[in-house]
Amino acid sequence: METRTELFAFFGFALLLFVASLGFYLTKTVQTNPPISGQYELEDCKSLVYNEEASMNILFFSSEEEAVEYSSYLLQASPFNENPESFNFYYIGPDNYKPDCEIYKGAAVLCYDQEIIRKAASCPHDYIVVIDRQPLNIRSSAYLNVMSLNSRHSLTVFLHEFGHAGFNFAEEYKTDGRIPRGSENCKSSCEGFEGETDGCFQECSKDSYYRSIQNGVMRTLSTSDYGLFNSNLIREVIRSKKPVKGLTGAVVSEDNSCENQNYFLLKAQYLDGKIVVISKSIEPGCAPSSSNFESDFSYRVFAEDETLIFEDSRNLNIFTDVQQDGTEEIEGETYSVLEEGEIFFITSPYSESASKIEIIEETTGAETQETLQNLGGEVACHL
Repeated sequence: METRTELFAFFGFALLLFVASLGFYLTKTVQTNPPISGQYELEDCKSLVYNEEASMNILFFSSEEEAVEYSSYLLQASPFNENPESFNFYYIGPDNYKPDCEIYKGAAVLCYDQEIIRKAASCPHDYIVVIDRQPLNIRSSAYLNVMSLNSRHSLTVFLHEFGHAGFNFAEEYKTDGRIPRGSENCKSSCEGFEGETDGCFQECSKDSYYRSIQNGVMRTLSTSDYGLFNSNLIREVIRSKKPVKGLTGAVVSEDNSCENQNYFLLKAQYLDGKIVVISKSIEPGCAPSSSNFESDFSYRVFAEDETLIFEDSRNLNIFTDVQQDGTEEIEGETYSVLEEGEIFFITSPYSESASKIEIIEETTGAETQETLQNLGGEVACHL
């Protein structure tokens, strides 16, 4: 009888110890994972080409065949063919997710909304390419880091839109739109071109600006040539890309898993001379790296002790481009989101030490501050 009592006591103590240990483990797990603002499911991310962490990540929303076609074309074009190891390519097929694209202003395919930002987080992505089939007269577009390509256009349209999204190039054909802030390929005089050029030619977005190549891919889709000056600008950007370590969502390994990554997502709009944040959340998945161009707005994420955690800057232009059959130049229009009042999204890799984000509209200097603490939502718990 005494032995049985001791046995019950032993098992009871062991059970209590197990429960206490499990409770401690769960508590630690809850405390070290961020509050996700919803159970948003990531898509199946497929790796096409992986080179290294420091490489620029390009994500296609397309079939595998289209992703192979467009990525291969990019790597065959100069100057990208000099450093193919500088790029990683991924794709999400239409069987998993097909973006809901709009025809912007009735003229251009535009595949940019909150849904695609969330879906893109399934893969490492600095740039997003959506291949969408539209009538030939519908323009392709570039907005922030998203390129929406009409598959009926020639493959050179990828080089053109990547010039906008990846390297901050302005249009080299005449438009009524603004030249992007910090753009280097259009100059107010020929003396502004420092370095090797193909020449100096009047008309670059505007009559009063100059370009460095007579007929480059930023002016016509009949060529794949960026020109000597622009190609050197591209090389500089590629060389400057460095992996950002120590931030959730910034760097992943070859298995390209974003499942255990998180990022801040802010929905914003330009209203009455300043950027207004409409909503903010913590989302699952990967965030893109910084662009580091002089741009329309910049933002910085700080810890509570004012330590800088992350910074980025972006231009708010929607470029729309098409070249009609039998013509020698692209035609299109550049829309300023600062004037149009369109919704846009701000992302930053998640950090548990992040306290606030400062957003500055560079033209007016208007500043917006938002807390990144206590965003609520469900707590991620990985057992």
